[in-house]
Amino acid sequence: MIEYLLSIGLSFEVCQHDLGILKAREAWMFDECVAQEEMKRLILVPDSQKQLRELVHFGRGLAMETIDRGPPVVPFWSDHIHQRLP
Repeated sequence: MIEYLLSIGLSFEVCQHDLGILKAREAWMFDECVAQEEMKRLILVPDSQKQLRELVHFGRGLAMETIDRGPPVVPFWSDHIHQRLP
């Protein structure tokens, strides 16, 4: 999982923080086998203080709105991430 985060250009510190959020809210994402129907498309977006991130369900409108404001959006599409895992 950290390899994915690093590959999209996040620093190691940001990766650690984002992984902590994922583990707390979506622990199933770290299981070796996840049924296709359990897969989710999520994004990490800055919170209202633009410092920490919050994990929300992916919505194209929300992603574009956030990008238009300037802060980065980190996609977590579990089906794509699990395809990349060894």
